[in-house]
Parts: sequence; structure tokens; C-alpha cells
Amino acid sequence: MAFLMSLWATMIAQLTTSLAWQAFAALLALFLVMVVVEWITRGRIGRYLDSSFLTDVIYTVLVIGGVYAWVQQPVVNLVDSALRQHAPLLYLDLLRGAPEPLQLVLFLIAVDFCRYWKHRWLHAVPWLQAVHSIHHGAENLNVLTTYRMHLAEYVFDGLITLVPVVLLGIPPAMWLPVYLSLIVLSALHHSDTNISFGWLNRILVCPRFHATHHSAERAEYDSNYAAMFSIWDVLFGTANFKTTRPERYGLPRLQMPKSFLGQLIFPARLIARRWRRRKTPQMASAACPQAPGAPGQLQSPASAASA
Repeated sequence: MAFLMSLWATMIAQLTTSLAWQAFAALLALFLVMVVVEWITRGRIGRYLDSSFLTDVIYTVLVIGGVYAWVQQPVVNLVDSALRQHAPLLYLDLLRGAPEPLQLVLFLIAVDFCRYWKHRWLHAVPWLQAVHSIHHGAENLNVLTTYRMHLAEYVFDGLITLVPVVLLGIPPAMWLPVYLSLIVLSALHHSDTNISFGWLNRILVCPRFHATHHSAERAEYDSNYAAMFSIWDVLFGTANFKTTRPERYGLPRLQMPKSFLGQLIFPARLIARRWRRRKTPQMASAACPQAPGAPGQLQSPASAASA
């Protein structure tokens, strides 16, 4: 009970800050605009009545409300303290002396570069795949899907973001217009709209570019990893400039639960399920008899019948 009260107090404290309220206000304004646009264009407005949208609302409140940070920040601080104690030479402070606007721009570029490779690891490493599946499990995209993220992935993201902090130094305080613009841009990426930036698509991520990444087709969701600058996908050969949005989103074969609590434990269940499947063939192989006169080779049904 005391733990839950502490979480609630943390969220309330975060929500009372002007920055949190302005972030919520920016998201609300974008959401209302998207609803009106979809109503006029006869879009799939019914997805806002689906239970998965309520789950996205819960994720948004937990992230912007600071509850996730209540877990993430102590982990990041612990790693930061250990590095400062045992590897102080890593703290190069490379941006020291540069004008603050330049520091902010270079820091954002460095963070996006690190997150590009983090995103590729989330698709390549099995246990990270299981955690990241929560974000890709959304079968209906909306402006709040950007916050659909498992707590473990949020902590991992904080550790990855620590890399540019260590090498470049602590950036200047983010200007409010820049902060709100990044929130709106990230939310817009998940809005399920066919917005394109034209020739800028090869530099900046547009909603259609990121929608391809949420496709239910493996060949499409293993592409377009960048969060802000699509130039990383262009440079490293992972860009897919499809001219239409995917016909279907999500990971339907995983049968992911729609509730927040169900998704909270889903990665552990998925990892356990995959582990059991890997163990079953190994146990079957160990129990299978060997063909006479062929040590080390498994006996096929045909040779067993002829023996």
C-alpha cells in the first residue's frame, strides 16, 4: 500500500509541474485536431472507442505523469555513479564551450543516433524483442501509441540516452517550444495518417515512414528504425519509402492481451514460451535412438522401418 501511495504521490507531483501540463495540453490539442480531421475525411474514428485506446491513455499518463521515471531514474543514476567512479575518463564533455543552441542541436542528433541503434537491437535481440513487442502490438495507431512502451524498455532507453550524456556532457535546458515540438512530432508519427514531407522524407521521419515500421508484415516492420532523423535509415540501408500506409498493423500472431496489466507481464510469458519451445526439440533429439552403425546420427523413420 505504501508503495502504491508513493507512486501516486510521484505522479501527482509531476502532473502539477507546468511542463507536464503543457505536454498534456499539446497532446490533447493534437488529438482533437486529428479527431476532427478524421471525422471530416471519414477516417477510422471508431478505433478511439476500442479498449486498446484506453490502454494507450494509461501508458501516456504513466510516462508523462512521471511514474515510469520513478523507476528509470534510480537505475540511470546508479549506472552514472558507477561510471563516474570507475571510468571517469569517459566523461569527455565534448560540447563544453560551444554555444548553447549548437549544444542542443548536436545533443539531439547524438541521442537520435543512439536510439536508432537501440531500436535495431530491440528487433534483433530475442529478449529485447519480447519487451519491444508491447509497442508493436498495437493494431490501431493513434497519437498516444508513441507512449505504449513496456517499463523495461523505458529503463533501457534511459540507459542508452546516458551514452551521449557521458560523452558530450549534460545538455542545456531544453527550450519549451523545442520540447513541445518533439512531443507533437513523435505523436504525429503514430497518428496513422498518410502525411509525407516530400524530399525531406530522406532527412526527417514522417508519419507515413513510421507507419511502415508498425506494419504487420515482417519485411516492413524490420525497417524505418529512426525516431527523428530518417537519414540514419538511409545511411545504414534500413529505409523503406513505401508510398502507402500498411493494410494492417500489430503482431496478431502473438495474441497480445489488450489490458495494461496483461501487457506488463506479457514479455516474461513470451520469453518463457520461446524457451520451452527451444527446449522441447532438444529433449526430443536426446530421446531419439541412433541408427545402427551410424554413431552420432539420428535415425530416420525410413531407416528404422528397414532395420
